[in-house]
Amino acid sequence: EAEARVPARGVREDFSASGPFPTLALDATWRISRRFAFEGRAQYFKLTVSSVSGSMADYSGNIQYRWLPNLAVGLGYRSQQVHIAVANNNPNGQLNLDLKGPSLFLRASF
Repeated sequence: EAEARVPARGVREDFSASGPFPTLALDATWRISRRFAFEGRAQYFKLTVSSVSGSMADYSGNIQYRWLPNLAVGLGYRSQQVHIAVANNNPNGQLNLDLKGPSLFLRASF
């Protein structure tokens, strides 16, 4: 959902959309030892329809220590990027979101 306003001109635009979409994804886990494992994941999606184009990328990697059979603690890094651009008569119609940083997590599995 997006909303843009130009109060000086009295202009307001709304855009709303939702739903699942397919991504090209690669997912891998490497068991280093009985207690340690490395996980990596990469997803990418790009689409252009008429004058609207967008892309989404999600990359992550982590190393985890399995403390108990159903409990692991891990340290990782994740990067997410979302880019949307509207080209028709609106050169300012652009959204760029770039999130990245480390993560520390506790994972329970059953």
